Amino acid sequence: MPSRNRRRGGNADLSDVELPWVIREIAKLTDKPFREIGEALTEDMLDNEDSLSEYDYTLGMGVASTLETLWPTEGVFKRGPDAERALNLIKRVL
Repeated sequence: MPSRNRRRGGNADLSDVELPWVIREIAKLTDKPFREIGEALTEDMLDNEDSLSEYDYTLGMGVASTLETLWPTEGVFKRGPDAERALNLIKRVL
């Protein structure tokens, strides 16, 4: 059984299909802004660098950076007539 601290191979970053899954799961857990989550994750990675594998540290810092770059779009999220209409269409199928 591989150690949890071993690299799984490849780069320590999220793929294009993993990132949307993580974002969706974050939305289930909290309503905190991405910036706040990214900053907290960065702080945690730095505080615990010695106890983390290089892979986990690199992955965590990459995720934190991604979250911090997503946050500016949070401020421009607007509810509007088309957004409401689109949400209602989605709700119909759910």
